[in-house]
Amino acid sequence: MKVILISTAVMPLPPFSYAGLERLVYQLADGLAKRGIETYLVAPTGTTPPNNVKFIDMGVSGWNNNEEQAFINYRSALERIIDKETVISDHSWQGYPYLLRIENPEIKITHTFHALQPWRQPKQKDIKEDFESGGWHFIGISKAQANKLSKLMNAPVTTIYNGVDDKEFKFYDGDRDDYLLFFGLINREKGVDNFIDIIGDKYKAKIAGEDSFITDTNFVRTIMNYINRERPNIEYYGSVLHQEKILLMKRAFMMIYPFNPAWFEGFNLSIIEASMLGTPVLASENGATLELTEGLPDIFKAKPNNRILEMDLPTIIEELKSNYMYYSRKFRENAMRFTLDKMVENYIKYFEKVISE
Repeated sequence: MKVILISTAVMPLPPFSYAGLERLVYQLADGLAKRGIETYLVAPTGTTPPNNVKFIDMGVSGWNNNEEQAFINYRSALERIIDKETVISDHSWQGYPYLLRIENPEIKITHTFHALQPWRQPKQKDIKEDFESGGWHFIGISKAQANKLSKLMNAPVTTIYNGVDDKEFKFYDGDRDDYLLFFGLINREKGVDNFIDIIGDKYKAKIAGEDSFITDTNFVRTIMNYINRERPNIEYYGSVLHQEKILLMKRAFMMIYPFNPAWFEGFNLSIIEASMLGTPVLASENGATLELTEGLPDIFKAKPNNRILEMDLPTIIEELKSNYMYYSRKFRENAMRFTLDKMVENYIKYFEKVISE
């Protein structure tokens, strides 16, 4: 079997800061190669591929909607190496590689959706007209997301959960600080403004996450100005390196995710990363969060809404103080349902199924 992994056109791999999708694609390529599978990685200029992974340069890199140009650049390279034992595993935002399949239905392509919305390009009409020919292989990153996508697209969507490297995110039983942490994209959808409202001036808190590769930098400036002016109890970090992220997570007393109710959370790697470190996470019920917290004690399962989350927070903090290590290990145990090894194995099984059809 031969697997060609296609990343986004946003940044080189491995990413140096927060980039859940891109890091996952890099780790999947590494995992496949370590299992003896011939693996190619299609990624932006500047990428350093894992050992034994062959690199195909997209020729572009940046946050400026350039996936069409990337496809033009790497298309011929794909056509030269595709054979009957090849699966293209597309993780791009816009799904241009499916044009290859429309032109040649024998080509095996899977597409993993890392957000709720179906791809925006190529023209939906071109894609929809081809549905009737069959042979489509769509992947969602949670059951909630896969079910919703299936209804939106009127097509079957398989679930393969994202995975976190438990060897990198080792259980931490050392000293904790007293801050509450928000880590994620600094935007309205992920709920950083809700986090600030919940924290108020009552708790010590830190905020970190990607604030450069986002669509609304004015929102970031508004958040930063408000914190500087009104909330001396909150430290704003913004974008941090990967190892800094791990340090912030493992020293936090708890991480909180009060999502915007209008947002649909497809998975959320940070919840599993923090949990794997043994850091408790409190999240509002949104998309996949019920699945991610399913194995936790009831008091920590995803809250029905942000109002309930805020009301329960003092009780939860006191409960944690009474037996922190017990709950810390419960979070680690729950997170181990979503390891990188399990994700890689599930992709391999799915690729083998696609090849055999």
